[in-house]
Parts: sequence; C-alpha cells; structure tokens
Amino acid sequence: MGKTPVFVLLIAISVFSVSNATSVPVIAWSSTRDLFSTRQISAGEEISRDSLRQDFLDKGLQEDVKVIVLILLDKLSLGDLTRYGNAYDSSNQGGVIPNIKSSMESAASSLVLPQTDTSSLVDDLISKVKGQNGEVTELTDPEELSSVIISPSRTNLVIVRVAPSDSMEEQLQAADGLVKSAMHRLRAKSDDVPYTIIFSADDMSKHSSHASGRRLLEATETADNQNFTFINFTQDGCTAYLFADSITVELMVNGAVNRSLVLPNDRWNFEGVCENNFTYQLTFSVSDLRNENGSEWITSVSISMNFNKTINNYWFVDSTTIVYQLKDLVGTNNESISLPDDLITPIGWSYHCGNTMFAQDNQTDVNYFLNVMLNNFQLQPIGIENNQFSSANDCIGYFTPGIWMGILTTLMVVIIVGFAVAMMANVKVMDKFDDPKGKPLVINVAE
Repeated sequence: MGKTPVFVLLIAISVFSVSNATSVPVIAWSSTRDLFSTRQISAGEEISRDSLRQDFLDKGLQEDVKVIVLILLDKLSLGDLTRYGNAYDSSNQGGVIPNIKSSMESAASSLVLPQTDTSSLVDDLISKVKGQNGEVTELTDPEELSSVIISPSRTNLVIVRVAPSDSMEEQLQAADGLVKSAMHRLRAKSDDVPYTIIFSADDMSKHSSHASGRRLLEATETADNQNFTFINFTQDGCTAYLFADSITVELMVNGAVNRSLVLPNDRWNFEGVCENNFTYQLTFSVSDLRNENGSEWITSVSISMNFNKTINNYWFVDSTTIVYQLKDLVGTNNESISLPDDLITPIGWSYHCGNTMFAQDNQTDVNYFLNVMLNNFQLQPIGIENNQFSSANDCIGYFTPGIWMGILTTLMVVIIVGFAVAMMANVKVMDKFDDPKGKPLVINVAE
C-alpha cells in the first residue's frame, strides 16, 4: 500500500465492516516492500486465529525481518482508531496517534485487518521467532523500549504492553509514544535493520461479555464481577459453559404472571453427563430460596438441558426440563419447557440471545406452571477452546421486521415507478395535425 493514505483506508473498511465485540483490529507496517502482499480481505470478514497465522504471519514474515515490535493494548476497536485518529477529517494529522499515521504512510508496506481473533497472536509470534533461534523480549515497563539490545545477527521480537486505562484516548497516546520511540530507535541504526511493527490488542473476549451487533462474547466476565451467573462444567474431557446476566422464574396462574423472582447469581450446583467429549446433559440447580429477595413462594429450582448433535456438525438443545418446589404445594413439580426455535448452532460456536424464555409446553393442562427467563444468555456444550466461549451465533435474525419493512417499501416504490415509466413509454403522438390555412382535417374512422 506504500504511500496510500492509510486513514482513508480505515474509513472505507469501517463502513463495510460489521462491528464485533470479540474481534480487534491488527495494524502492521514494515520497512520491507510487499511484506504483506497476501490474500484479499472481504468486507466484513473476520480473520480467524488460523488465518492470521497462516495467511499473514507465516507468509508476511518469511522475509529476513530482523526486528519485530508488537505493541498491545488491553482492548481496541476500529471505532477507537477512526474516532481518536480523526480519520473522517481529510486534512487530519492523525489525531492523538500522529506517529502511527505517519509511520504507516511512510512505510514500504502496511496491512490493516479490521476484525481479527488475536487470542494466539503472541504465542504464534513467539513460537515463530524461537523457531528461528531468535530473541524474545517482553517489557514490563514501556520506557525500557529505548534501551533494548537488538542483535543484527538474529530475529528480535520485542513485546510491549500499554498500561490499561479507563481512557482509550490515553492508551492510544501511550501507544503512539511507543511507536515514536521504536521508530526513532530503528531509524537510528546505521545498518538499516529490516523491521516490522504490529499494533493490536489482546482478544476482546478476555475483557467483555457484552455484545455489540449480531455477535457476542467469546468469554465470560472477570472473576471479580459477580453480577452474573456462570456455570462451568468440566468432566472426562467434556466442557460446557452457560452464562446469564440474570435468571428469573415466573409463576403463571391461569395464563397470567402471578409472582416472579430473580434467582441468585451464586449458590448454583451443577452436574452433567459426558459422552465422547460432548456434554450430553447439563443440570444446574439452586435451593434454599426461602426469603430470597423477600420471596416465600418458592423453595428450589432445577433446570436440566439435554443436548444432541446433527450429522452435519450442529449441536442443539434436544429438550429441557424444570423441577421446582413451591412452598404452598406439597411435593415437587416436574414439567417440560419449550425452547426457542433457533437454538441450534454449528459445532465450534456458542449460542447467544439477549433475552430467552423457556415456557411450559402444554400450558392448558394445568392452572399453574413456571417460566424461566434468561437475560443476556450464552451457552456452549462443545468445542470450547482457551477457556472461553467461541464466536457466538446470535438469536437475532439478519432479516428483522424493520429490514423486511424497508425491503417491501422499496419494492412497492420500484413497482409503482416502473408502472409509471411503462405507461409513459406507451404514450403515442398523433401523426396528423390540422392546418389552420387549409381545409379542415378529416380523419376517417378506418384510420
């Protein structure tokens, strides 16, 4: 890309990219020409870990690059770069990151990956450099960057992490200062050592479990935030995760909500059945609910989900059963509850939905029954890697009522305009006219 204004490219990419809370941008530039002349990137494409390693790192770093500087933030999005980099101003100087902008535009080659799974970026780079008998240096203090010893006879990987901050602007300013320091150090070398600088962030799934757009979390909240319910079942090679901001039960009497209770986030007991590295059944229960949030009508709740797989590599919830005990009723109530129709997901993906209701199947058979509401719900019974949720299949369809309304309205306008144009095209002008100086024009009926 050379001298191409990189920030104009960022604008174009941001227009066509789908926002994804779990992916982060990767920006790189190098003193080696055509270092990143790799495959084309489709608009909105998310670069997976394998693709990042095979299509970009392995191919892009095959040349004799002696210095690789990896600058990592704890979190980053393409919107942060366009906002604080003043990307929408045609005359901008880079906003708070002028050194990153100028370095990219003056580099021999550069690369922008707007949506990337960076969960294995550090490990892949370390493995590649050590495989070449290179030197790996991880700095705990960014100020040490100027004093790092670089050996021109081997590959040097320098990993610098920017200190976390609540202000993204401050983090980007700190990263820009690191780029300035790194470029000054590299350009000061008399032997002009070939270098590559990579600017990115840790995988966003490590920091957030909230969605932005149609995809979600790839991980859970941090352990110090207990305002959620998280169930981690691990047994005999099986792993299943279930996450919810809150779980609410509603007592329905004669078709109307009689009482409701938000279940506690902790105190859940869970167990499962493992078959061939697949969690076939997951049961989670909570008891001793008397006086919970002032409630006295329910004593315990147990929810059991049975999973299954299709022959074309999809997993789905085959059935769900809820067992509960009400204070005013003798014995334990056991009922099946129906599931969302779209609760089927490719293996290797998780399922997410903002609000999910499990309702009783046959509501006409009894006068009362219990519904279960899960807020910001995510589930995965198979294919979990790196102790985090995989990319999420969201329950929000791509064709929402608003989108259908827009499509139908557009079609109606097109049909009306097309009909009008067709009618106008069929208008015929008379081929005979009256001459005021001559005899009156007589047109026979036959004509």
